[in-house]
Amino acid sequence: MTELQTKVHAYFAEHGFLPVTAETYPILKSYETKGNRIFECTASNIIQWVHDFNVLYKVLHNYMCAVSFYGNGEVRIAVQKPESGAEPLKHVIDTLHSLAFNAGLPALTVYPVDERFIGEYENIQGYCITKEYTDDWSEYIYAIEDFINESGGVNKNKRESLSRCRRVPDLSFKPLTKEAAQTCLSIEEEWCKGEDCEYCSSFSGCEKKSLQMLFELFDDGCAGLLLCEKEKPLGFVIWEHVPCTDFAFFYFGKSLVPNLSILLYHTAVSTALHDVKYINVGPDLGKSGLRFFKKHLGKHELVRKYSVNYKSTSAHNGEAD
Repeated sequence: MTELQTKVHAYFAEHGFLPVTAETYPILKSYETKGNRIFECTASNIIQWVHDFNVLYKVLHNYMCAVSFYGNGEVRIAVQKPESGAEPLKHVIDTLHSLAFNAGLPALTVYPVDERFIGEYENIQGYCITKEYTDDWSEYIYAIEDFINESGGVNKNKRESLSRCRRVPDLSFKPLTKEAAQTCLSIEEEWCKGEDCEYCSSFSGCEKKSLQMLFELFDDGCAGLLLCEKEKPLGFVIWEHVPCTDFAFFYFGKSLVPNLSILLYHTAVSTALHDVKYINVGPDLGKSGLRFFKKHLGKHELVRKYSVNYKSTSAHNGEAD
């Protein structure tokens, strides 16, 4: 962390913010609402990346607030509204802004904000408010029926890719259990050999560490599928159906034979996800290959996530007027 991040981390810790660990999963989980569709707001996602972002959390005004420290020097706070009993959003923004100001931050940055609720965050009085987003971090949402549909011109690329994959002999799929953690980690390690670690980490942190943490949570709702050729593991996909939501979130999908990834995803959705309406496969991170792959999985919606910055209009302190 930078010198400023270290100072901010210490200040928030002094004011009751606690480190996120696997043991805090039930607390974070309780803030996943029926309307949740943003990947980065799920408890599993917050915890699995804790090694890279040194996340702290605290409940303020009945909102779950998670502070993340990014590799580029930024400090961002995710704000999760409870299903019921929430105080006005301004109360939590005022408190967080005061903490951020006194910790030495030039502004309070709230991220991610679901595009459906951006109006609530823009209407907070007493601040100079700016917002931004990038399509690189917009999330791909698919209705189940669109994802598994192979007919029509819009699905021509997907249909042809699946046809080629299905002609590969001796492929099989197995349900992924927690006991298969080392197998998945071995696939991840093999995949990493052909990648630039520093380049990959610049997008989203260390995937191997994240995968290790995810398996610590595996008993709490995650599921997956293992792809094998003649019993040799070639790839895996891991997802979670968040309780009380219509969504399944895909946390990891990895194949040592890239062209088989589409078959892996398609098989997982068509055979295992019968009780959800939508799936979220996350952003493409601006990677051209990943963008091409996700666009051709099926008809989809891109959901924007905003970063909202609050600067006080008061010159003498960090509180709103």
